[in-house]
Amino acid sequence: MGMVELAILHARKSGRVVAIGHSLGGRLSLMSSADFAMGISPPLDGSYGARTEELLKKLRGYRVVTDSPGKVFDLLAKIPDWEDNDESRSMIIYGSRDVPEIVESCDRLRATKDNVLRIEGALHSDTYLMEMTFKVIDGQLAKWFNGPH
Repeated sequence: MGMVELAILHARKSGRVVAIGHSLGGRLSLMSSADFAMGISPPLDGSYGARTEELLKKLRGYRVVTDSPGKVFDLLAKIPDWEDNDESRSMIIYGSRDVPEIVESCDRLRATKDNVLRIEGALHSDTYLMEMTFKVIDGQLAKWFNGPH
């Protein structure tokens, strides 16, 4: 059992649990056993293009320190695919100027699902800081916790 699941198990003692994460944490949140889950700029696909990988290795190396610059991509490839089987328990928020592969996969999902929101002008690194993101999260939490269950 991973750390996310241990945290959810502990928090569940107090009631229903929402997992919220950004980027890879967003993907892990969506795949968790939490009662509700939000992924902010989650990488839904298991891989990135070579150009994006190289750019992220250069620009994001200070955020995720590993023994190998490609380790994050290796881990991402090993995570099982996420399928949105229950729109009532999940939400995805992403930026229109996010990582190209994230925009593409989230745009595809948004075309058929109501629980996917695109924030215009938001970058991968600031989507979770946008006022609109907080408003959406607040509204969704109110629906999940004040609605019928």
